[in-house]
Amino acid sequence: MSFCSFPVSVLRGVVCCLAVMLGVLAPGLRAADESSEQTIATINQELDVRLHELPSKMKAFQQILDGYIANQKKKAEELNKLGVILYSQDATNMFALAFYCQQVMSLRTELKTLVDNEATSQTTFTFERAIKLLNEEKTRLDGLKNSIAAMDDATLSEESRKAKAQAVKKCDKLNKVIDEYLKTLTKEKGRIGSLNDKSAALETYAADKLQAMVNTVFYSPVSVLNYFSSACERFKEAFIATYVVDDSSTERTKEVWKMVKGIALFLVVSYLLARLTFRVGLKKILMKRNMMEKAPYHICWSTLLYLAVFMSIGSLLQPLDFMRAVMTTGIEFLMTLALITFSVTVRLPYEKVRQGLLLYAPGMVLCTVFIFLRMSMAPNIIVNMTLPLLFPLVFAWNVWILVRNKQTAPPVDKFFSTVSCVLIGLASICSLIGFSFLFFLVMLAWIMLLTSILFLMAFYHLVHIYQKKRSLRVENAGHRLQPFMSKFVLPVMSLLLIMFSLLWPASIFNIAHLIREWASTPFIVSDFAQSISVNAIITVIFMAITLRYVIFVVKTELHEKLGEDYDLGGYSTYMTLGTFVLWGVYVLISLAVFQVNFTGIMMILGGMSMGLGFALKDTIDNIICGLSLMFGRLRQGDIVECDGIRGKVSSIGYRTTYIETLDGSVIAFQNNQLFNKNFRNMTSNHVFEQVKVEIGIAYGTEVDKARTLILEAVRDVEGLSKTRNTSVVLDGFGDNSVNLGVWVWAPVRMKMATLSRVREAIYRTFNENGISIPFPQQDVYIKEVPRAVVVEEKGA
Repeated sequence: MSFCSFPVSVLRGVVCCLAVMLGVLAPGLRAADESSEQTIATINQELDVRLHELPSKMKAFQQILDGYIANQKKKAEELNKLGVILYSQDATNMFALAFYCQQVMSLRTELKTLVDNEATSQTTFTFERAIKLLNEEKTRLDGLKNSIAAMDDATLSEESRKAKAQAVKKCDKLNKVIDEYLKTLTKEKGRIGSLNDKSAALETYAADKLQAMVNTVFYSPVSVLNYFSSACERFKEAFIATYVVDDSSTERTKEVWKMVKGIALFLVVSYLLARLTFRVGLKKILMKRNMMEKAPYHICWSTLLYLAVFMSIGSLLQPLDFMRAVMTTGIEFLMTLALITFSVTVRLPYEKVRQGLLLYAPGMVLCTVFIFLRMSMAPNIIVNMTLPLLFPLVFAWNVWILVRNKQTAPPVDKFFSTVSCVLIGLASICSLIGFSFLFFLVMLAWIMLLTSILFLMAFYHLVHIYQKKRSLRVENAGHRLQPFMSKFVLPVMSLLLIMFSLLWPASIFNIAHLIREWASTPFIVSDFAQSISVNAIITVIFMAITLRYVIFVVKTELHEKLGEDYDLGGYSTYMTLGTFVLWGVYVLISLAVFQVNFTGIMMILGGMSMGLGFALKDTIDNIICGLSLMFGRLRQGDIVECDGIRGKVSSIGYRTTYIETLDGSVIAFQNNQLFNKNFRNMTSNHVFEQVKVEIGIAYGTEVDKARTLILEAVRDVEGLSKTRNTSVVLDGFGDNSVNLGVWVWAPVRMKMATLSRVREAIYRTFNENGISIPFPQQDVYIKEVPRAVVVEEKGA
């Protein structure tokens, strides 16, 4: 039970019992029709019962209070110990100083929470409310005592006068008990305040010292090349003190050896569990996909994952804060290795897995060394001497791996390995200059970010395989899963993992609270905006991802339910307007998140109104014209003719309307241009248009007969209007035929197909009834064939 929750959860029940025990003594609960002597007798009996129960109640209360006092003393001792350690720490060990500063801040948070609850809590029981409750009960007992003492002895019998005196004494006795516990509660409340003040002073010192350390270690170069000989001597002393000297009698050393033995045991159990998991679950899957060669790699990342789980359980049972922090760091390291191995194993074919792991090996080796330095609380001199040597070696190794696998390495993994190589090369130079700790942090952040990216790639790869497999069994089975993963899950996970990639390296240095403070601190504070911070920006991005996905889902569901009606009706228009409204609300909420001064915005817009009016004239005009088109003259899906161009309105935007022509091309019209044109909307009133089909018949053919045959032929043609009649007129006399005009009402959207069926029906009917359709022809008459002229060559 934590220090904060102990008095709140336990004292609440006990003091409430005490209050109930004393609350039944209120004079108002007595029967109004009892005589004075009966009242005194009843009160005496109740006081006897309460005094009899009082020792057991107070004993339970005292036990709980003693436990709380012991816990409070333990926290006081812990605070004193942290104060001694912190005030004795110098600037030679960044990790140790940061760890103890973090411990002070955690203890300070507990005490501050307790004090805040004392002052402001309305739902939990606190010392303040307990003292108030006991004071109220004391007041009620005093009132009872005074009421009893005020009774006239002349009206009472001798026995009642004795009972009266006894009741007064019993009230005094109960009041004395209450006074004792009031003193105890007041004293303990004062101790909490004293501890809180002491922890506040220590926290201020810790925060200042940690900030100074961060500024010195990260931003002030400390190159060991300038004092190499003395640095080597100090490195030797620090190395012996940290890794060689071993006092097996200390509690920490015992816990370290216990942890090492536990990890060895956990490793064996994890390997056995990984093999069992593979045999039970993964073996059949890999056999179906002919990937049994990957079995060792799957067992490897499964072993690392199981080991991390077992270490998590062990850390919960660890009594020392230092060991818990060490084990937590180890767990995070194992998870990093497991995720990288998992991603490479899942994504790449068997013959490329070993190559992929080799590309990431330099980064994993660096991470291993970093975690070892952190877990061992290595002094600054060890870090400053180790990293300038380690970075160049790993850089050379990484270059060798890239050169050797240049032609055959997977492109994505080769790219990430190249980025790592560049960062390691930069770290090699900067660590020699003296920025070892800074690039320690930078490389950890990159490794964590790289792990996050690889995990997302593997996750998306598995989702793609699942969707493909499911779609083979069920048609359109993954049409919801794919957008959900790509448009919502992956962006949100990317956002969270990027944040974690920054917090995890900072937690290695125990400075995660500085990152959180930096993220929550506004970096732009002005009269215009009060809270533009990293956290606010992340919140706004998350809202945008969510809103974008919600709009997509609504639009997709409408498409599925309405089908073609969605594109042909006004639903798309309402969806466009609804989208515009939702994004407008999003903008307003985002401005509220940034705590933007709307009065300032209005003043700025007012001052810039004339300039903005001229600058945004066309944009505003297009938006207004677009809204007018949406509500009046056009709908998405309408067939229009404009400037000799016929096509379907594919979308009406805020600035532009897009028309898809019959040949498939898309033409964009500015909304204000289209609004001012006299275009023809072919589907505004109905979906049919009257079209003339021209056909010729030979001279001498009866026109009435041809007309009757044509009307009978087109009567049952699919697509023609059933409510509007077809008419046949004599259109004119041509050179070779009598031209008839067949006026039909064809559907606008299926005009070409319908007219084709009309022509086919007429042609078929004419052939069946012997009516010829003449075609242009020309007769050539040869009147005389010229004689052949024979030309003899000279000398023949």
